[in-house]
Amino acid sequence: MNDQIYSAIVSYMSRRDGDRERTCFRLAGLNGALGTTRGARDENQDRVIAISTYHERSRTRIRVFAVADGIGGMLSGSDCATKAISAFAASILRGSASPSELLPSALAAANNCIHAEYQGRGGSTIACILFSGQTDVWIGSVGDSRVYQIDSEYTPISLTLDDTIEAHIPTRGESLDRGRLIQFIGMGEGMQPNIRTMRSAELIGHSIMITTDGAHTLAPDLIGKIIRYSPDALTAATRILDLSEWLGGHDNASLALLFPNALSVLQTSGRSDVVSSIWSANAVGYLQLFQARDAYHAAQQTKPLTSEPLVSYLPSSIPHSTPQSSLPRTSQETKQVTTAQTGNKEENRGNGARGKSRG
Repeated sequence: MNDQIYSAIVSYMSRRDGDRERTCFRLAGLNGALGTTRGARDENQDRVIAISTYHERSRTRIRVFAVADGIGGMLSGSDCATKAISAFAASILRGSASPSELLPSALAAANNCIHAEYQGRGGSTIACILFSGQTDVWIGSVGDSRVYQIDSEYTPISLTLDDTIEAHIPTRGESLDRGRLIQFIGMGEGMQPNIRTMRSAELIGHSIMITTDGAHTLAPDLIGKIIRYSPDALTAATRILDLSEWLGGHDNASLALLFPNALSVLQTSGRSDVVSSIWSANAVGYLQLFQARDAYHAAQQTKPLTSEPLVSYLPSSIPHSTPQSSLPRTSQETKQVTTAQTGNKEENRGNGARGKSRG
């Protein structure tokens, strides 16, 4: 995939601090957390990210949370998950579609990216949720990763439908492999993402959880109790990963968790000095993308914020929005600057070990 925004995200997602068994951290500015553990597997083929970007067409700030799960039994599950979530994120950041079409477009971009390289022999799942300053919230999925609403009774309610034989064929048959995926990111032609629209008012007072199957195969009542008796999202996310490991860690487990008081923050609009930001539990630091009329000054502007800046100048042909008032103005051609920063994540790490397999 020849796209410099995509390449910058892949590079960021490849910034690892050794082979961490587990990472969990609080998202700054809201009661939310991202976490992942490889469990008892040799490799972690899950990816989890949070995206914040200004969407020029709707003149509002977009926030997206997503997980990807590389498919075991196929080629390069880890690479497929990284590239799928990167292509998905790059499509969101380009923002060429209306808010209601951002998730379908991003999931299609991820599918095309993986299929172009692996020709259906490698794949991933993706589950995601998009918040904007509007009254609607959009939810999407391909595969068996899920988005949950935790209601006022602390009952997890799935907002997505698994793309498995079991979910789509109500009758039971001993000869069927009921957990087998009927579609996935990377299958190519025929993929139809599951998209759902909800009113933001329907989520007031509720938590949101986006999970790979290693996390949501835990008993729903236990997940509900963990969320109910945890003081904040980081504590709850850490405990859910703990539970996955205590029960054997048979699969990678990853999640993005948002407590109720985070949702009011997510629904606010507005611009910031940073055009776009991406956080991941799978990478070191966080990624920030800038667009400036003077790329050099924009790069210098970010220097005090990071000890390990990775700066590249992206061509102005890549469509992207920018708050012009926040950056230096010159007569030079508009350029984009991508800076990968080592942000101060509030981390809570544990032990485990993991990979991905789906029968």
